[in-house]
Order: sequence, then C-alpha cells, then structure tokens
Amino acid sequence: MKKTDISKKTVIGRLATALVSLSLLIGSVFCAPVQVFGEGDVAGADEMTTPEEVGREGLAAIPAEDVPEGEYEVDVDSSSSMFRIIEATLYADDDGLRVEMVMSGKGYLYVYPGSGQQAAQAPESEYIPFVENEDGAHTFTIPVTALNEEFQLAAFSKKKEKWYDRQVLVYAPPRIENKGLEPATIEAEDGSYEIEVSLDGGSGRASVTSPAVMEVRDQKATLHLEWSSPNYDYMYVNGKKYLPVEAESGNSLFEIPVYAFDEWTDVLADTTAMSRPHEIRYRILLKTSTMEKMQEESNMSILLFAIMIIAIFSIATVAAVAVVTATIVRRRNRQKNETESEK
Repeated sequence: MKKTDISKKTVIGRLATALVSLSLLIGSVFCAPVQVFGEGDVAGADEMTTPEEVGREGLAAIPAEDVPEGEYEVDVDSSSSMFRIIEATLYADDDGLRVEMVMSGKGYLYVYPGSGQQAAQAPESEYIPFVENEDGAHTFTIPVTALNEEFQLAAFSKKKEKWYDRQVLVYAPPRIENKGLEPATIEAEDGSYEIEVSLDGGSGRASVTSPAVMEVRDQKATLHLEWSSPNYDYMYVNGKKYLPVEAESGNSLFEIPVYAFDEWTDVLADTTAMSRPHEIRYRILLKTSTMEKMQEESNMSILLFAIMIIAIFSIATVAAVAVVTATIVRRRNRQKNETESEK
C-alpha cells in the first residue's frame, strides 16, 4: 500500500470522528435544556420604574377550583406602567386557570412565572414566548393559581435584554362569586341618601342617574341604580344575578348591594338593545364625599303637608263661618219680613 493512501485514510477517519463529535454536540444542545441567561441579565431596582401597588381593598382570593368552567373577560393589574395589559381573557377548564393577556406594546419577548432571578436560572423551555394575535399585538398566555391574588411574573425586555420583576393580579369577573367578599360597611345613620355615581366601561353611550338614591340599614347600603335605557334586563354583582324593579321613568332600575365605597366595583349588565342580548362589563364608583341624607326633603314634605292641612282647615272654617253667618242673616231677614207683614 502506498504511503499517500494511508494518509488519505487517516485524514478521512479523523474527519469522520470530528463530524460525529460535532453531531453529538449539536444534539446535546437541542435536546437538553440549557441556561441561556445569568445573574447579570436581571434588572436591578435602579433600572426599573417605581413599582405600583396592585389590587384593591377588600379583595379575597378565589382559588382555581372555585371558578366554574368557562371563558371570561377580566381585568389584569400590573405593578409597572411599562408592562401594561390592555385586555385579557380568562379560561377555566379541567387543566385549571390560564389568562391570555394582550399587551399595549411589543417590548417583551418572554415571560416567566416567578422572579427575574428564577427566570435567569431556568432553562429556556420554561419561558413563555409572546404570540402575535390577528391584530398584530403581542399576547402572553400564563397559568393562574387564584384570582384576586397577586403573583410574580418576570418579563424579558427585547431592548434591554434583561429580566424585569413584575407583580400581576387577575381580578375575578362579576359572574364569579367571591365568597370571601362582604358588603361594605358605612358609618352612617339609617335612612335614605343621595350619592354621586361614576360609570366606566362599555361603548360610552350608556349612563346612570347621578346622584342616585342609596338606602342605609345597619351600616350596610343598597344602591338604586337607574340606567339611561329600559333595555337592561339583568345585572351580575359579585356572582349574583339581579333583576330590574319597577321605575317611574320606565328605565331599567336595579337595587344592588354596595361592596365598595371610593373604589371601583365591577358589574355585568345585559342589554337587549342590540340585535341579540349582549353582556357588557362596567365599573361603578360611589363617592362618600358626596353623600347627603334626604331628611331635608322629607321635612319639607311634612311641612308642606301640614301647611296644606292647615290651609284646608282654615278654608273649611271660613266657609263654615260664612254659611252660619248667611243662615243667621237670612233667618233674621225672614223674621223681620214676617213682623212687618203682620202690621
């Protein structure tokens, strides 16, 4: 055998060995989870905007197992104005809860259920990438263990190439009862009050009467909420369904419990004004600074009634006196005439 043939075989063997090693290396890269970020890829407190508090007063957590199966429109709070959710849909099924969040921008590539440090140490297979919806917006679909309860969510910035810590909270929709939520307590005497009501949501065409009448009994309040239309046939407040009561105006009027003052309360109202019934999410806000007891009006009514009674009595008295006087005058005239005729 020639020396050149041996050299060729040696080169080919070495090349084959190198190719096999390279294939194994590539296979290990794609088949095994790898850490792609490190501690230096987590944003520090000085790199983030001041965190905002999420949630509202009086919220009680609702575990996933207490949420009936279905699809719900929900609100989601974020602790950062740089991570803003413009709309969200909650899905409840046998696999638990998950929420699809539509983001206001396209600045984040991944999210991770946990802290930024945990995300940086996790394999890429555990990251949740964005999905572009039909409108071109970025969406993230994440698991949720409970409603009305904040949790950590790390978000990876495309521009900064760092993980940012966020706090997120998914509010329970009005159709789901929050068993731990009690009607609000108000330090006010029993009686009828007027209170200003703000309405948010829907198309903006609907409105409610403000100020509205509110009844207080044993420090609990019932709101008489009157819509600007007669087409609302039911409402949901904290998972409970309410039907309209009769109203003099003909518009839809509901008597609903008050669960919060000076805080937005989510409600659901069904309208029949469209081609088919349609449930619309609204929020109402009651401002305690505008509360006025309706006692003055009651006193005025009593006073007017008393004046009317006195006036009627006075008129009746004057009329009676006039009748008696006229009768006496007629009698005297008759007696006078009879006396003159006898003469």
